[in-house]
Amino acid sequence: NDKQIAYSNAGHWGSFNYDKMKQTLGQSSSMVSVDSLCEYPFDARAKYADFITSEGQVLLLKTRYKLKNAVSGKITTCISINDEVNNNMYMYNSKEVGEFIVNPDSTVTVFVDSYVGTQHRSIKDKSRVSAYVWNKGKNTFNLIDFEIALIDFWPRKWHFWD
Repeated sequence: NDKQIAYSNAGHWGSFNYDKMKQTLGQSSSMVSVDSLCEYPFDARAKYADFITSEGQVLLLKTRYKLKNAVSGKITTCISINDEVNNNMYMYNSKEVGEFIVNPDSTVTVFVDSYVGTQHRSIKDKSRVSAYVWNKGKNTFNLIDFEIALIDFWPRKWHFWD
């Protein structure tokens, strides 16, 4: 069976730091309004070793948006893993809103996943995980949900020889 190892969202930060949330999200609101001037409106960052525990796990980022117009395809949900010292990128995965079905109420849920592969051991102590929204199209929208999970698919398979 699959196993959720770790979880973070705006209400339960866990290992992640939501710096921009302090600037953009009110105390009683769970939604971030994004205007067309904000290219990177929301992010969460954590030390790699504080969140990811072993090779074979999968980072899963789920965002939900309320679109203001039908031309909001250039909103991108991203996961990146970078070196903390020189910012070299080890991994980058993203999905645009246009790759998913928009509901009749103008909401859309976007999923991005990133597999933790063989370089885990060599990067675990010197990297950071960033999950963020990139407003490439300079759109106006609301960010309703932002969740990060670490999942171990079929854990016995990956540790059969341990």
